Amino acid sequence: MSIKVLAIINPASGRGNVLEKVDEIKKNLEEQDMEIDVKITKKDYNARRIIEDYEKEKDLILICGGDGTLNEAVNICYRLAKPGEAVLLSPACASGVERYI
Repeated sequence: MSIKVLAIINPASGRGNVLEKVDEIKKNLEEQDMEIDVKITKKDYNARRIIEDYEKEKDLILICGGDGTLNEAVNICYRLAKPGEAVLLSPACASGVERYI
């Protein structure tokens, strides 16, 4: 059974070059038997809405964005988490928040 992944990507993150890495991210996850659904944010609070719309269908939510996108995603994931579920933050595309983890 494959893991269903929701990938939310802020195109402004990674100095604006994160979209160049989407194919590589998809390929790496698919090689690990993961089904990936990529959603690109378009404006503020878009990540929150995407998570609210898709979180029940997915096993894992992957966020690739800057500090604001990560903050938005962690807060909504924490609010929606059920007992026994974990929220893990691993900042790969952030520019500042990772200094404090």
